[in-house]
Amino acid sequence: MLAKPHPHRAPASREASNPAAAGTGPPAHRQNTREHVSVTGAVMKFALAGLAAVAIISVAVLLVARRSATSEAINDARKLTASIAAGVVEPALSDALVEGDPAAVASFDAVVRDRVLGNPVVRVKIWTADGRIVYSDESRLIGDVYPIDDDKLAAFQDGKTRASLSELAAHENRFEPQNTRLLEVYRPVVTPGGTPLMFETYQPFDSIASSSRAIWLRFLPALLAGLVALELVHIPLAWSLARRLQRRQAERERLLSHALDASSAERKRIASELHDGAVQELSGQALTLAALARTASDPTIAAALDDSARATRRTVQELRGMLLDLHPPTLQCSGLTPALRDLAAPLLAHDVEVAIATRIEAELDPRVQSLIFRTCREALRNIERHAAATGVEIDLAAAGGTATLTISDNGRGFTPQARASRREEGHVGLDLLTSLAEEGGGRLGVTSTPGIGTTVSLRVATP
Repeated sequence: MLAKPHPHRAPASREASNPAAAGTGPPAHRQNTREHVSVTGAVMKFALAGLAAVAIISVAVLLVARRSATSEAINDARKLTASIAAGVVEPALSDALVEGDPAAVASFDAVVRDRVLGNPVVRVKIWTADGRIVYSDESRLIGDVYPIDDDKLAAFQDGKTRASLSELAAHENRFEPQNTRLLEVYRPVVTPGGTPLMFETYQPFDSIASSSRAIWLRFLPALLAGLVALELVHIPLAWSLARRLQRRQAERERLLSHALDASSAERKRIASELHDGAVQELSGQALTLAALARTASDPTIAAALDDSARATRRTVQELRGMLLDLHPPTLQCSGLTPALRDLAAPLLAHDVEVAIATRIEAELDPRVQSLIFRTCREALRNIERHAAATGVEIDLAAAGGTATLTISDNGRGFTPQARASRREEGHVGLDLLTSLAEEGGGRLGVTSTPGIGTTVSLRVATP
């Protein structure tokens, strides 16, 4: 399983960590243009999302308002019918009307035509509880008997005014225009003799719809104006927030760049001091110990001196590997291939065979070189710490606009389940290596078979 990258890892060079410094970054005016476009695009997306929300809210509110307005208009129709029933119809009723007396019918008809019929009432009926029509302004219906529906029965029982769309296909409505919608509104009334009757009016539903439309159109302009004003207020705020976030992001990037530059300079200083101090001193001590071992007369002392010389040389190799982690001068001075050989030095010091093959048609961009170097360094470090391999193959090919790095070992390998388990334990080296490749514009692939080994491959486009 691969380990976490070194917590103090820095870019291989300033040029690799800062594309602008290496001449590969965009000019300042282009970067500013992209930033402006980015802010504009973000604000445009916000504005479009806001407009979509305004449209959805408007439609929802209008649907609710239309339903409420329709309900209110129907309620007004009920109130009108109740008012007519109490103020006009009930005082004009007589028991003779229930008996079908022609004079009573004519008298009541005169009242209805004079004080009831007209806008919006277009039809009037008076029913008995058994379904007989005792009066209608359409005289051909008087005396007809029809079944009482549930709404009329409920109105007889609770005395409330009710309304519903008329079923024009019913036989009782055969004289009504079939291409119109009528609203039936009915209310119980009582004759002077105490006979319960049902007073029913027919009103054009189009007038109800017109009243409904007039109600919700009153506040529609205010609703739309409020939503649009809210959107117009949000857009400048969104623009300001986007610009502020962008400035903070740019400031963070500048601080990060300065920190990386400072870290690179400090690593270079420490690496130089170690190379010129401790590494040189230990190398001299290793040579001295080896010479003393060859000249010592006592075999025991000679063996001890020889062991000390080998241990000192191993320490020097490890220090050189640390120097590569701190600051890889070979990549800057000699190029990528010698730098890859230097990366293999720690494995060679532990008796691991390393084969390196490079096929590079043209000089690679510093950014690509840095990505390849860092990927190889992390992969070899993980092999050294976890693979228990005895052989490693490093293959680098760059042609046709693509660079491919393949690192294979014959170590213990791992299963996907083991990798997931190690990830839960906090060992995310492979995931970080994948992120490293993606950040550099490449793609990393990892295949592993337990007992056979692991292969890490990197593909990245070359400018």
